Amino acid sequence: MALEGRETKRQKPLAVAPAVEDAPEVKQALTKAQEYGKLAAEAVEPRKREYFLRMERKWLGIADGWRVIASVDKTQ
Repeated sequence: MALEGRETKRQKPLAVAPAVEDAPEVKQALTKAQEYGKLAAEAVEPRKREYFLRMERKWLGIADGWRVIASVDKTQ
């Protein structure tokens, strides 16, 4: 059962300057979020799908936090 065409509660990452996106911590967190998003799309059991979607959202939040830190570091 594919999730194509289904709406999810996932949010798009915030648009940020490319220099901030290059921060290794941001890239790593976004990679983890993508991994969990893929696992959620492949999950058959609703409970596992929800877990993977929750983990994806957490990693996107972590990436946003690293973006803030990177943007503050760039201004100093």
